[in-house]
Amino acid sequence: MKKKKPYEKERIISAIILASGASQRFGSCKYIEKINGIPLIYWSLRPFIELSEKYKTIITLVAGPFYDTFIQLMKNNKEPFYNRTIQFIEEKDIDFNLSIIGNLFSNKKSSKGKNLKLETDKNIIKINICKNENFEKGMFSSYKKGLNLTLKIFKNKMNFTKFNKTIIISLADMPFIKPEIILNLTDKLNSNFIDYSVPYFMGYTKILNKDLNTNKIIQGKKGHPIALKPSFALKISKLDDKITLRDALKIGKIKLLKTEDEGVLIDIDKKEDIDIIKTLIY
Repeated sequence: MKKKKPYEKERIISAIILASGASQRFGSCKYIEKINGIPLIYWSLRPFIELSEKYKTIITLVAGPFYDTFIQLMKNNKEPFYNRTIQFIEEKDIDFNLSIIGNLFSNKKSSKGKNLKLETDKNIIKINICKNENFEKGMFSSYKKGLNLTLKIFKNKMNFTKFNKTIIISLADMPFIKPEIILNLTDKLNSNFIDYSVPYFMGYTKILNKDLNTNKIIQGKKGHPIALKPSFALKISKLDDKITLRDALKIGKIKLLKTEDEGVLIDIDKKEDIDIIKTLIY
C-alpha cells in the first residue's frame, strides 16, 4: 500500500463564517443576542471549536456593519466557551509571514533541533476576522472576502488546494449545526465528479413551523452549511459580485446529504425566534 504523505493524512478544514448581515428584521445586532447566557455567534462557532479538538481547523469570520461589535465582544467577554477562550484576530494583526503550512506539515528541524510545528494554545481558539466593506452587495461578496483572506494565509493557490480538505461556508445565525454534519458533508466530496455538498432535510420539524406543539413535515429542503472542494471554491471566487452565492453554486456538481437533523435549516431572523429556540440549545 502506498504510504500517504503528511498533508494527505492531516489536511485542513477551512471554515468561512458569514456574519455580514445588517440584522434589519431582528432590529439590532442578532449575533450578540444571548441564548442561555451565551452570544448567538458563539453557538454558531461551536461546531468548528469542537472540530478543532481533533482536526486542524482555520476559522475566518466575515463581518459587515457589526465588525466593531464583534471586536468589543471579544474584549468584554473573557469567559471560556466549551473550555476554550475565543480570540478574534483582526486581519491587520495576522502574521502572514508565519509559514502556517510549513509549520503544520514540515518534517524539517529548526536550528534548535525541534520539529517545525505551529505553536498553539489548546485553551484558546483563534478566529480570524475581517470586514466586508461591500456587505450590501450580498452574501457572495462576503464569501469572496473570506476566501481571499484564507488564501492569503495559505500563501498561494497551490498550497490552498493541496492542504485543504474542504472549505465550509456557514452562517453566523445558525446555532444548531453539528460537527457530524460538517464531517459527513466533507465525506461526500470524495468523488471526482462532485464539486460541493449540502445537507438536504427530510423529516418532521416543530421549530420551522414556529409552533412547538405542531409537527410539520418537510419532504426535502436544502440547508447549511455548504462544503466545497478547494478547487471549486477558487473557481467560483472569480465570478462577478453581482450574482448570488446560490447562482454561483449552480455551475458546479452537487451531492446532497440527506438528514433528519433540522439544525441545518434553523436560523435566527427575528427576536421571537430566540424565544422559540432558547430551550433547545444543548
